[in-house]
Amino acid sequence: MKTYRIDIDGCDDTNSFLIDLRDEEFKLLEKIKVLSNEHSLYACQPTLDIYEASEFDKEQLEEDEDE
Repeated sequence: MKTYRIDIDGCDDTNSFLIDLRDEEFKLLEKIKVLSNEHSLYACQPTLDIYEASEFDKEQLEEDEDE
C-alpha cells in the first residue's frame, strides 16, 4: 500500500487530499483519471490527477487539515 495525492482541478479551485491505495485501487483511479481528462471539453471542467505523494505533499496537506 502506498500513499497518493489526488487533485480534482476545476477552473477556479482545486481539491487535494491524500489516500492510501493498494495497486489495484490505484489502477482503477488511473483509468478514471484518463477518462476524466479525455471527457473534459474545456478548461473549467473538473479533472482528476493522481500521483504518489511526496513527503512535502504529506506535510502540506496534513497542515491544511489541522487548520
